[in-house]
Amino acid sequence: IFEAIAKPRNTSELSDYELRKIANDIQQFMLDVQPFLNPDLTLNELAQQLSVSSRTLSQAINYSFEKNFSEYINEFRIEENKTNEILYHRTDC
Repeated sequence: IFEAIAKPRNTSELSDYELRKIANDIQQFMLDVQPFLNPDLTLNELAQQLSVSSRTLSQAINYSFEKNFSEYINEFRIEENKTNEILYHRTDC
């Protein structure tokens, strides 16, 4: 009944392994540095911070997370907002 969702086909010149490695680096950077807190963050800026090309960054996000850059960044912003809201309500009691 359930159909497996196929990963998007890798159309990059990078291997699946390389894209996943870059994606892991991106994810760790997002958690450690939290660049998504900058409301003006761009693909180019994040790519510079990670020392990769904007194309490579975009491909890694698209392939590994099945999201575009904006969707990926906004997901972190939403989670951060939820966390802050929970903390606010806990201290508000």
